[in-house]
Amino acid sequence: MSTTTLDRAYQREVAAVVNAAVGIPVEDRRGWARLHRRWHRLAAERPPVPDPGLEMAALAETMTVCGDGLAWMAHSGDRDVRAAVVVRLAQTKRQLDRLVADAGADRH
Repeated sequence: MSTTTLDRAYQREVAAVVNAAVGIPVEDRRGWARLHRRWHRLAAERPPVPDPGLEMAALAETMTVCGDGLAWMAHSGDRDVRAAVVVRLAQTKRQLDRLVADAGADRH
Protein backbone atom coordinates (compact mmCIF):
# COMPACT_ATOMS: atom_id res chain seq x y z
CA MET A 1 0.00 0.00 0.00
CA SER A 2 1.41 3.40 -0.90
CA THR A 3 2.14 6.10 1.64
CA THR A 4 -0.54 8.30 0.10
CA THR A 5 -3.12 5.50 0.47
CA LEU A 6 -2.15 5.03 4.12
CA ASP A 7 -2.34 8.80 4.68
CA ARG A 8 -5.84 8.89 3.23
CA ALA A 9 -6.96 5.84 5.23
CA TYR A 10 -5.75 7.46 8.45
CA GLN A 11 -7.46 10.73 7.54
CA ARG A 12 -10.71 8.89 6.76
CA GLU A 13 -10.58 7.14 10.13
CA VAL A 14 -10.02 10.44 11.95
CA ALA A 15 -12.93 11.96 10.00
CA ALA A 16 -15.12 8.98 10.91
CA VAL A 17 -14.40 9.48 14.61
CA VAL A 18 -15.19 13.20 14.35
CA ASN A 19 -18.47 12.46 12.56
CA ALA A 20 -19.39 9.76 15.09
CA ALA A 21 -18.75 12.11 18.02
CA VAL A 22 -21.25 14.58 16.59
CA GLY A 23 -23.96 11.91 16.59
CA ILE A 24 -23.41 10.21 19.95
CA PRO A 25 -25.85 11.35 22.63
CA VAL A 26 -24.30 12.74 25.82
CA GLU A 27 -25.71 9.91 27.95
CA ASP A 28 -24.48 7.06 25.70
CA ARG A 29 -21.51 6.00 27.85
CA ARG A 30 -20.92 2.81 25.84
CA GLY A 31 -20.87 4.76 22.60
CA TRP A 32 -18.32 7.19 24.02
CA ALA A 33 -16.24 4.30 25.36
CA ARG A 34 -16.20 2.65 21.91
CA LEU A 35 -15.19 5.94 20.34
CA HIS A 36 -12.47 6.41 22.96
CA ARG A 37 -11.02 2.97 22.16
CA ARG A 38 -11.11 3.74 18.45
CA TRP A 39 -9.34 7.07 19.01
CA HIS A 40 -6.79 5.40 21.29
CA ARG A 41 -5.87 3.00 18.45
CA LEU A 42 -5.46 5.97 16.10
CA ALA A 43 -3.31 7.87 18.57
CA ALA A 44 -1.14 4.78 19.08
CA GLU A 45 -0.37 4.68 15.36
CA ARG A 46 2.05 7.15 13.92
CA PRO A 47 0.02 9.80 12.07
CA PRO A 48 1.04 10.11 8.42
CA VAL A 49 3.25 13.14 8.90
CA PRO A 50 6.85 12.61 7.83
CA ASP A 51 8.40 15.43 9.85
CA PRO A 52 8.78 14.41 13.51
CA GLY A 53 9.40 18.04 14.51
CA LEU A 54 7.30 20.51 16.44
CA GLU A 55 4.21 20.06 14.28
CA MET A 56 4.19 16.35 14.98
CA ALA A 57 4.62 16.99 18.70
CA ALA A 58 1.71 19.43 18.62
CA LEU A 59 -0.46 16.89 16.78
CA ALA A 60 0.42 14.18 19.31
CA GLU A 61 -0.48 16.53 22.16
CA THR A 62 -3.83 17.48 20.68
CA MET A 63 -4.62 13.83 19.97
CA THR A 64 -3.92 13.08 23.64
CA VAL A 65 -6.23 15.90 24.71
CA CYS A 66 -8.96 14.49 22.45
CA GLY A 67 -8.46 11.05 23.96
CA ASP A 68 -8.76 12.48 27.46
CA GLY A 69 -11.99 14.23 26.47
CA LEU A 70 -13.42 11.05 24.97
CA ALA A 71 -12.50 9.12 28.14
CA TRP A 72 -14.22 11.80 30.23
CA MET A 73 -17.36 11.48 28.10
CA ALA A 74 -17.30 7.69 28.53
CA HIS A 75 -17.39 8.10 32.31
CA SER A 76 -19.21 11.30 33.23
CA GLY A 77 -19.43 13.79 30.41
CA ASP A 78 -22.03 16.48 30.03
CA ARG A 79 -23.18 18.77 27.21
CA ASP A 80 -20.41 21.30 27.76
CA VAL A 81 -17.67 18.67 27.73
CA ARG A 82 -19.25 17.05 24.66
CA ALA A 83 -19.25 20.36 22.81
CA ALA A 84 -15.61 20.96 23.71
CA VAL A 85 -14.60 17.44 22.66
CA VAL A 86 -16.37 17.73 19.31
CA VAL A 87 -14.69 21.08 18.61
CA ARG A 88 -11.27 19.75 19.61
CA LEU A 89 -11.71 16.66 17.43
CA ALA A 90 -12.65 18.82 14.45
CA GLN A 91 -9.61 21.05 15.06
CA THR A 92 -7.38 17.98 15.23
CA LYS A 93 -8.79 16.69 11.95
CA ARG A 94 -8.09 20.03 10.25
CA GLN A 95 -4.57 20.10 11.70
CA LEU A 96 -3.88 16.59 10.42
CA ASP A 97 -5.34 17.38 6.99
CA ARG A 98 -3.10 20.44 6.73
CA LEU A 99 0.02 18.56 7.78
CA VAL A 100 -0.66 15.71 5.34
CA ALA A 101 -1.37 18.17 2.52
CA ASP A 102 1.87 20.04 3.26
CA ALA A 103 3.77 16.76 3.32
CA GLY A 104 2.18 15.73 0.02
CA ALA A 105 3.19 19.02 -1.57
CA ASP A 106 6.77 18.45 -0.38
CA ARG A 107 6.79 14.97 -1.97
CA HIS A 108 6.00 16.38 -5.40
